Amino acid sequence: MNARQTLLRNLSIPAILGTVLLGSCGDAPRSTPPPAPGAASTATAAKPSDPIHDPETAMNTKPAPPLPMGAEKAGLPPAHPPVSGAKPLNFKMPEGWIQETPSMAMRREQYRLPKKGSDTVDGIVTVSVLAPGDGGGVEGNLQRWAGFFVQPDGSSSRQAMKQSSHKLGDINVIDVDISGTYKVDETAMGGAKNYNEPNWRMLLGWVQAPSGNYYVKLVGPAATVAAWESSFRAFVDSAAP
Repeated sequence: MNARQTLLRNLSIPAILGTVLLGSCGDAPRSTPPPAPGAASTATAAKPSDPIHDPETAMNTKPAPPLPMGAEKAGLPPAHPPVSGAKPLNFKMPEGWIQETPSMAMRREQYRLPKKGSDTVDGIVTVSVLAPGDGGGVEGNLQRWAGFFVQPDGSSSRQAMKQSSHKLGDINVIDVDISGTYKVDETAMGGAKNYNEPNWRMLLGWVQAPSGNYYVKLVGPAATVAAWESSFRAFVDSAAP
């Protein structure tokens, strides 16, 4: 090795060492050490005040106190609307009517009116009650009741329906009268009969009282309903607390 080669070798060794040292002090990526066991991440930690995600909050929620003894026996009778503060209405049963046990849970009262003329089936009067504000609007109910009947000529039962109203003091009563083929499947509503009866008629009084909506309905063969019509209307008008 000549003198020039020896000199170049001696000069290159410090340069290489300096490059290595400078590289180790640069901004090369460093691995982040894993968090210590049990440490919570600030990005995902749930708020202690959050009642949905904080199990302690849920655990500390106290149940409602038990009902007083005997409170479970103080409920309203079946088919009665919730208490509104107003006294419920009652109706006076006319002479000749036969009171029956309601055949459907939604009925508060049920009566049988003996058949007349050549009819082979008795008329039925029912009283159903809903709370104030329940039961839907006037036109919706009229359409529903019209749907109980089919007209022999295929015309609209809603157009064939007779509708009027009258007052019992401050109480409004909507009166409905409709005839045709009565087609109602009561089995779909918890009853036992599926009707398809031609030449039937329905009278209905919708008593709109502060204590609730009272639906008083007479349905049956046309001749029988006609014979009991005045009696039915007196029943509706007998409504009183």
